[in-house]
Amino acid sequence: ALGWGGMGPKKYEGDGVTPTGTYAITDKIPSKWHTFLGVSYPSLEDQRAFPLRRARGEVPPGRGIGFGIALHGHAKTQEDGAHKKEDWTLGCIALDNGEIDEVASVVKRGTRIVITD
Repeated sequence: ALGWGGMGPKKYEGDGVTPTGTYAITDKIPSKWHTFLGVSYPSLEDQRAFPLRRARGEVPPGRGIGFGIALHGHAKTQEDGAHKKEDWTLGCIALDNGEIDEVASVVKRGTRIVITD
């Protein structure tokens, strides 16, 4: 499951968009979303694009660039597969808990990831 705003250039915090681009894994921590692999959003490219989006009026007043994007599992109350029937995250990529555990077992902090649509 992706962000409820789809996938593409993330314009601002709260747009629900899963950002596309080249990032790195920053953290590997347990969370309410089973396992949480932090993603290095915003990248330098994202940081350069944000003021231009603001100048074009694409960013509502008072909104920032955002942070806290991750690859993660799902809540204990959700079932594998069921949570993927619609996009629901705030901009993260949610996998089944077994899938995120498999990914987490092979990536390290600094592992390069590319998110494309």
